[in-house]
Amino acid sequence: ETTRYVNEFLSPNFSHANMTVPLLLIVGLAICLAVSPKAPDLFEVLLLAFCTASFLRWQRMIALFGTASLWVMAQALQSRFGWHPVPGAGRSAYVMKLSIVILALVMAVAGLPWTRPETALIHQQAYPEVAVRAAKLNGVRGRLLNTYHFGGYLIWRYYGQRVVFIDGRADVYTGPVLRDYMTLCLGRPGWRTVLHRYGFDWAILDRDDDLCERLRLLPDWHVLYADSVAVLFVRDGPANKHVLTRWRKGALRLPPQTPLGAPPCGD
Repeated sequence: ETTRYVNEFLSPNFSHANMTVPLLLIVGLAICLAVSPKAPDLFEVLLLAFCTASFLRWQRMIALFGTASLWVMAQALQSRFGWHPVPGAGRSAYVMKLSIVILALVMAVAGLPWTRPETALIHQQAYPEVAVRAAKLNGVRGRLLNTYHFGGYLIWRYYGQRVVFIDGRADVYTGPVLRDYMTLCLGRPGWRTVLHRYGFDWAILDRDDDLCERLRLLPDWHVLYADSVAVLFVRDGPANKHVLTRWRKGALRLPPQTPLGAPPCGD
């Protein structure tokens, strides 16, 4: 059932732009094998066959295929140009070791978490960072409804405090939860029944979700915050009565430089 909704369980479609790198990897592998004077040994053949078959069956296996391909390509290039994995003595060994140290330092400065502030690690154009801050500032609580691809981020921000409805691990949610989520997202018959059955108290949704527009039209759901990425909804109910009281008085607490007046569901 998961394969009906999640592309990572499908075979790769090389006509899509996101498959450009794997396609180039396949071409590079073919070229390396063609120019190598030494044929791959049995281990390399079996490894490459298994990893390639896995990738062509499920595109989520790209990492496994890439690792095996790079290994075989390295062996082929080593045979072709006479490269050695361990440098000998002399200047070339010194240059290689120095290059490795410099590369490690560059990677540490550019990529490790302690080298940059937290806000620099989160792309506000992809995740509901500001919407979450607005929810925390106002003490929003209760059962959360969220967009599928926001789930992992929300788990990180609310770890030990809130439970998400769904996250990116579609194989974990296979069954009623995934079906109910798709019913809500696609507006299938009975979507309001699903919404009421779970008793959601608030929601953080992708601005472009159709569900965002449908929630906005319901009289008991209210937009507390909206930006170009996400919309924060709160439902009338005891869980967030204090928040809605503050909202109706125009005393809602908002993060700095985050206008509330952004259209809640995309124009």
